[in-house]
Amino acid sequence: MQGPHSGLPDYHRKAAYTELYDQVLAILCRHDPVGVSDSNEESAEEYAPEVGTILSRLPQHGSVEEFRRIIHEEFVQWFSPQTAGPETSYQAIAYEVWAAWQRYQSAAQREAR
Repeated sequence: MQGPHSGLPDYHRKAAYTELYDQVLAILCRHDPVGVSDSNEESAEEYAPEVGTILSRLPQHGSVEEFRRIIHEEFVQWFSPQTAGPETSYQAIAYEVWAAWQRYQSAAQREAR
């Protein structure tokens, strides 16, 4: 399957993906859905493993609800159902991640032209 940056040189793909990764990491740290992050720089990497697995599962074209399900499933996998809490509590996170993903895909399409 080809991603949104498949036609771009490697350095463009890496830069765009790095920006998306950083945005999703910031979203998770800000929302802190399982209470493991605090506001210092050291804790900014608390959600790094989850970001990697979340991004690897995001569909090319998906709804906010699909993103919410995927994000919640990853938190259940990484922590536990009890720690992750209900899927509905991930709605704001899902919307922000979905919006970042949309920007990422739009930028890729513009650069590919």
